[in-house]
Amino acid sequence: MSNLGNFDFELDLDFDEIERQQKRIEEIERAVMAMEVTGRSRRGEVTAIIKGTGQFTKIKIDPNLAGRQSLDTISNLVLEAVNDGMRKLNEATRKRFEPLISAEPGVG
Repeated sequence: MSNLGNFDFELDLDFDEIERQQKRIEEIERAVMAMEVTGRSRRGEVTAIIKGTGQFTKIKIDPNLAGRQSLDTISNLVLEAVNDGMRKLNEATRKRFEPLISAEPGVG
């Protein structure tokens, strides 16, 4: 037991457990970084490919849109696909970390 000023406390740390948790966090981070998700506009005319790092690697636009949709409409479809992809990335990341977070005492 240590005494710091008027505070008495016991420091009971399991350093092996802390190291295991840190390694698990690093594994999850690597898995998230390696992920790739695809976001889509409502009708699928536009897709956005997003890495786990948040970097967009590709935006695909249905070539048939060029002649029949305005640039504003196409821009909105791109935003739909990007936002869908970001939602999917956030959800996938949350699911990867969820077991670790829910295992923490006092969390959940």
